[in-house]
Amino acid sequence: MTAPRLTLLVIQHGLLARAGVSGSPLRITALHLSQRPAQGTLADLIEAAARPGGNLSGPVWVLTDDVFVQVLKLNADAVRDLKDSELGQALAYEAQVVSGMGPAESALGWRGLQGTGREREFQVVQMPRADRERAQDAVRSLGGRLAG
Repeated sequence: MTAPRLTLLVIQHGLLARAGVSGSPLRITALHLSQRPAQGTLADLIEAAARPGGNLSGPVWVLTDDVFVQVLKLNADAVRDLKDSELGQALAYEAQVVSGMGPAESALGWRGLQGTGREREFQVVQMPRADRERAQDAVRSLGGRLAG
């Protein structure tokens, strides 16, 4: 069997899943499901989700509800001329109010959504930076590359 083009690791309440995705069009070519352990860090859960299929290879996407996800609204005029890096910093400070995670201690991803009138909306995903680094190390130790 050939290595998948990418691997999805799903970490949800009560469930772990590993899906190998290959082909054109893309389709799931391997699927392993298991019960989520009651305890464990994100890195531990990545290892547990990956274990049934052996070593990883290539890009690995980790889909989990163990991270902070929020839609934030910012004044469109205030962010109009910001570079992406500046916008990311502004979103990190705005997210801090609701997530409790400071910008320096967190890893943040975002994407713009449809805005309305004077506001722009952004979907923000945030997690402690140390957790992201441990997750990246866990994926790397299993032979993969954390893609997101």
